[in-house]
Amino acid sequence: MTRENGEKPDKPPSRGRGWRETDTSPFRFNRNFDRLGVGRIVNSSRTKDPNEFRRRNDLLTKLAEAGQSEVLRAFKNGEIHIEELVDADREGRLRGAELLPYLSLKRPLWDAIDAALPLMGRSESTRKRYRTVPDEVSQGEVCGIPPGIGPRCRPGAG
Repeated sequence: MTRENGEKPDKPPSRGRGWRETDTSPFRFNRNFDRLGVGRIVNSSRTKDPNEFRRRNDLLTKLAEAGQSEVLRAFKNGEIHIEELVDADREGRLRGAELLPYLSLKRPLWDAIDAALPLMGRSESTRKRYRTVPDEVSQGEVCGIPPGIGPRCRPGAG
């Protein structure tokens, strides 16, 4: 979206309207959820289709109407993706109190471990040690499995 003189606008258009960085990029949300304590969400909708963008934008409205401020905050912070919310809507789970824990349980195991590790342990040396354990498990160096034997269970592991 450009101005008449060819410059890009300094800020996104008004509430609820999507905008694009370029003509080929996905639409971005521009929603303000201050009344829920979330603030402005300007994340990517991850779609270039205007009709799909409207459906995804409506999902944010449903979440706000259901008081799902923690889910909106997690989406704003990139902890969950719009596709996860689309799936939850298809399953009829957007309004339930268990939505955020449900989305957390659906995450791939290694992603969940990677997210939890920085929150564990009191000192940096403990957290450093904790970070080595998943790598050892994925390399088969724990539980009596010699290295190099058995499947590599972590995506991208050696």
